[in-house]
Amino acid sequence: MEAMSFLRTLLLGSAAAALSLQVAGCGCTMVGCESGVDVTLFVTADAPLAGSELRICVNGACSTGAIVADGDQLVCELEGGHRCTIAPFEDVLSVEVHVWVNEDEAEDNDQILVTLSAPDDSVLAEQGGEVVYQESEPNGAMCGPTCMNATL
Repeated sequence: MEAMSFLRTLLLGSAAAALSLQVAGCGCTMVGCESGVDVTLFVTADAPLAGSELRICVNGACSTGAIVADGDQLVCELEGGHRCTIAPFEDVLSVEVHVWVNEDEAEDNDQILVTLSAPDDSVLAEQGGEVVYQESEPNGAMCGPTCMNATL
């Protein structure tokens, strides 16, 4: 009888250990994510984008980048983890900017400002305001990463 009790304890202990390994993260997926704020600017299709400047400010700390012509394509050259894409949208151009924000520093009410200026320094488009972040954990709460995202 003691042998059966010992065997039952051993089996239950092994099952509990296997379950705790699963809960501890050994079964996590590897989906990644990136924190930031998505901002869309719209400009007329004939706007002088080649040679224009993108100014990105997060809580007053600003960086600049450029939109340059690469053959017949317009390409964003941004630093600091920011990126953008330019695409036609109906009868205008859409400049979609992803403002990178460190997830450890992202706080609700962060001030974001994105300004697109023509080569002559005239403002073509500007979007800004306070953001409220949504937290996402694509692999589950115990697995990481945790990302903070918002849209203006």
